[in-house]
Amino acid sequence: MVNSFLHTEKTMKIEKKTQYLQLHDSTDLKQKELGIRILDLYEKSQVLGLEIKWPEPPLKEKILLLVEKTFNFQMESLVKLIEEYKTTDPLSVHFLAPPYNKRNVPSFLKECAKHKLKKPIELPKSMKRQLLWCSYYSHQSLNHNLKMELIPKGSFRMGDPLANLEGNIVHKIQITNDYWMSTTPMHQKKFKYLCARIKEKEPDFVMDPEPSHFIGPFRPLDSISWFDCLRFCNALSRLEEKEEVYDFGGLTRIQSQEDFTKLRCNIRADGYRLPTEAEWEYAARANRLFTFSGSNDSEEVTWNVENSVVLDRNCTISVASKRPNAWGLFDMSGNIDEWCWDGFEQHYYAKSPKRDPMGAKTAPTRVVRGGAYDAQPLEVWSRNHASPVRARDDIGFRLVRTVCY
Repeated sequence: MVNSFLHTEKTMKIEKKTQYLQLHDSTDLKQKELGIRILDLYEKSQVLGLEIKWPEPPLKEKILLLVEKTFNFQMESLVKLIEEYKTTDPLSVHFLAPPYNKRNVPSFLKECAKHKLKKPIELPKSMKRQLLWCSYYSHQSLNHNLKMELIPKGSFRMGDPLANLEGNIVHKIQITNDYWMSTTPMHQKKFKYLCARIKEKEPDFVMDPEPSHFIGPFRPLDSISWFDCLRFCNALSRLEEKEEVYDFGGLTRIQSQEDFTKLRCNIRADGYRLPTEAEWEYAARANRLFTFSGSNDSEEVTWNVENSVVLDRNCTISVASKRPNAWGLFDMSGNIDEWCWDGFEQHYYAKSPKRDPMGAKTAPTRVVRGGAYDAQPLEVWSRNHASPVRARDDIGFRLVRTVCY
């Protein structure tokens, strides 16, 4: 494995501003979508290897290789690497590290020396603590350049802390799975490209690749119904040979409230999907207490009726035009509303499960979150809903994938 890794290290693309790690358990060589973002502290470092002793079971000692940022990415070599490691998911393949144990350390160091790599070093305890807390990292899907962030599982208080309405009461929620979330809402150029790739593989797949009312390559996709979002997510999963999340039970469209009983959502599948309402709010908050996603000042992070009307631009703008939140997510408090999986029920919070809630099963409308160009600034806890069969120019969507270890 060492030789294979060293042979292929030049195939890895390391982005200019951030260095990435990919780790393996010493007893399990199965590739895992887990990494550590190296802080800016290492931006000027020439360290190529480091040894970290992980204190929490069942994680064991691992060797993590930090590759310099000068290697060029070559898609053909990457494909060979994927084939070699028998994986169809290159989502988190930045580079691979050999397992750490006493028997293979000498041979590993010998290989490092042969390729002029420095010996692994021990980090100060203070730095280890920093690294362990940075258990999420930016990445790009090497298939279709889908920029996503890894959202670490955890718990938070969901709802409006000043709510007078019973329907938005504060309640504690636990998210039990790590998940990937797109850094921006789906934009029009990417959607058109993905629809074309899907059409190549599935000629009978029918979906308008350019449905938006407000035209612009990097403006968020709008005018897509909730049901079509589900269809697109499943098609994208099939394109990348991932497990489909949604089972339509033979449905080709939603005609009645009873049709919702036929829909199934397997949130444990590794395919693409919409976020649940709880996942959406958890990611929007990013473990902060801001009113809006990333700030208490709506002007810094939102595009809404206040600034769009003032500038005489009553429409959406390019995604990522405002600041992101602490987890690298843009447009979570404005520009365009976003579909969630959940059925909407006014008083659902009062009876919501405390772990991974998924909304009312047969509600006639579905939850939308975020805020839009034509609305007042909406706080991170604000809820709205819309018909799942209507396509509106103020609603788009954002992709999510469950991390499957």
